[in-house]
Amino acid sequence: MNPFTKKLRVGIDVGTSSIKCIGWHEHQGCPKYCFSEQLTMPPDSGSPVNSDIPNQVRVDALRELATRHPISHAAITTTIAANATTLRCIKIEQPADDADLLSVIERELTDENDEPNGQMQIRCQELELEDEDDGQVSLVACSVPEEELARKKKLFEAAELSIEGMEVDALGLYNMLTSFGWSENGEATGLVHIGSQHTLCILTQPGTVPFFNVIEVAGSFLTERIMFEHQMDVGVAEKFKRKMFKPQWMRHPAFKASQLQISFDEFTDHLAKELKGNFLHYQATQGTKPVQRVYLTGGGARLDSLVQTLEEKLSTEIKPWDPFDDLADSPANTSDSIALSAGLHFALAFGVTQGRGGS
Repeated sequence: MNPFTKKLRVGIDVGTSSIKCIGWHEHQGCPKYCFSEQLTMPPDSGSPVNSDIPNQVRVDALRELATRHPISHAAITTTIAANATTLRCIKIEQPADDADLLSVIERELTDENDEPNGQMQIRCQELELEDEDDGQVSLVACSVPEEELARKKKLFEAAELSIEGMEVDALGLYNMLTSFGWSENGEATGLVHIGSQHTLCILTQPGTVPFFNVIEVAGSFLTERIMFEHQMDVGVAEKFKRKMFKPQWMRHPAFKASQLQISFDEFTDHLAKELKGNFLHYQATQGTKPVQRVYLTGGGARLDSLVQTLEEKLSTEIKPWDPFDDLADSPANTSDSIALSAGLHFALAFGVTQGRGGS
């Protein structure tokens, strides 16, 4: 099924350190870029995940986006953090109807000794797997705390914006991975999204249940090290990080002996160890081939030396994926002054527009 719709689709990723917004619509059967913007949050603006009251900084940022772009009446889909959900891949017998389906999923997501949790909202995403001979249905099921949904709704209501749907970010990236046919050659393929605080890993191979995991190492690791070592604020440290971790600098003998090299090695060693563990677990439990290719997205992936370093540590092909590359008239396909790699920031916002965005 073609994932693109005829109406204006808007994805908004309310992250820990910034809000990313991207809009596109279908034009002659192809997705066409409309706009994108990233608003960086002040370092002391708090986290919407841990706050019962919508943070005013984020409300103001959403209102600012609404004044610049036609999102007030668009079909907005936003993110629900994967680390705030119970995410499980299950196989169940074919139910009689949707009500039975939800009942079965809730039982699957509830421990045997626990009563079904009335505060959990069941969400599921069907997998495009081979037909099951035994009458089973393969699903990726998520239980999202209602308080998490309420926080996000309250945030958008305060900004006077209407949400069409909320998509678990891991499922949004999986939908994007399958929508573009990256795994259709039969290989085990992955998508690794490096955010500010977390890294998402999605692995899939046709005919198998996909693997999802949240890794607790991400872009802020290096930023915080630079802030501590060089007494910089977060904004300066981010710019410093983008500039210094380039191959031409990292080849210099002085860099190789510096604390920056040590921090970079610690970051990539930790990330590669976690990813390799995920790859081996997926291969062992699903009987898949070794992961052949990994697409890299997220703001934390905007380090020139990261791709080569991970390829060496994982012995796997690593390809940065910029959603602008697949959108007509995007900055990647025009002479726009926006840096081409900036599109890496918008992968999650774009990914959630590929899913159902419903309950």
